Amino acid sequence: MSTTAIPTAEQRGEAVLLGTPVIAAAAGPNLEATRDSETGILGPPDQPSKFSRRAQTEARAECGIDRNVRAIAAICGESRA
Repeated sequence: MSTTAIPTAEQRGEAVLLGTPVIAAAAGPNLEATRDSETGILGPPDQPSKFSRRAQTEARAECGIDRNVRAIAAICGESRA
């Protein structure tokens, strides 16, 4: 299954406003619409493997099981207090 999408500038803006991280090449209007490491990930358009590794690393850090377990443990600890 392909996960490739080429959104319009309007769709990228909507994604950012909704808090959806954007993964895009650091070129053209993406540079204006996305703040690297804030509203998404910008990567070098001529180095897709490097870009892919960075996106995977950041996704695991932000959405991985370890982070979720820590967040749930923190919530449980707060509810006992």
